[in-house]
Amino acid sequence: EALGEVRAGAPIAVGSVASDMLCAEHLLRAAVLCALENVRINLGFIQDAAAIERLNKEMEAARAELGA
Repeated sequence: EALGEVRAGAPIAVGSVASDMLCAEHLLRAAVLCALENVRINLGFIQDAAAIERLNKEMEAARAELGA
């Protein structure tokens, strides 16, 4: 949600605010990728196959939204 807000506001930002918004986008993107990595690494501890499948789908969707 925050990433969407930053992306929506970036085209109308001017000057130093524009660079701040671009930095915010990079930081938010990195935070999501780090969270996804933490989930991926811990999937091995989950025994519920349906939960693993659901989490994998959610992670794929998040990566697609990020273009990663």
